[in-house]
Amino acid sequence: WNAESLSARLLGRQWHEYSPPSVVRWFSPTNLGRLCESYGFQKIAGGRPSKWISGAHAKSLLSYKLTRFPLSLGKHLLRMVPDKLRLPYPSEDLFWQLFKKSA
Repeated sequence: WNAESLSARLLGRQWHEYSPPSVVRWFSPTNLGRLCESYGFQKIAGGRPSKWISGAHAKSLLSYKLTRFPLSLGKHLLRMVPDKLRLPYPSEDLFWQLFKKSA
């Protein structure tokens, strides 16, 4: 998870990935690269995965975020999302990097 993502910065401690014990470390692409390089690894690739979630999963993630809306409006908006709908996860939260040990 990218600790410097837009979602992490906007939501602060309400970012859903600040949820130990399921996630115990957070990095940014820059910080992970520095850590690996300090142990003699060289970055050879990186990017962002595509991730899809169901409407049911999206609703569970959003249920506590909609508390700013009047309760009935938030519940009404969530009911409009079909449980089996496939939605792209906002991938700016996620990243991957591949390193190899320097010779």
